[in-house]
Amino acid sequence: MQQANRPTGVPHGLLDEVNLRLPLVAVAHHLRLLLSVSLVLLRERKKQHDCTGG
Repeated sequence: MQQANRPTGVPHGLLDEVNLRLPLVAVAHHLRLLLSVSLVLLRERKKQHDCTGG
């Protein structure tokens, strides 16, 4: 039985490579988002620490 989501005329290997690469791109995007958020939080915390502690 053939998979329904595979378009006709597209090489098997090419589609598998796309299927492998898409999750990696998504993971990298999420990691970059998390990194930028954590950097902002660290900067805010340092700012608060500078205000309170000196």
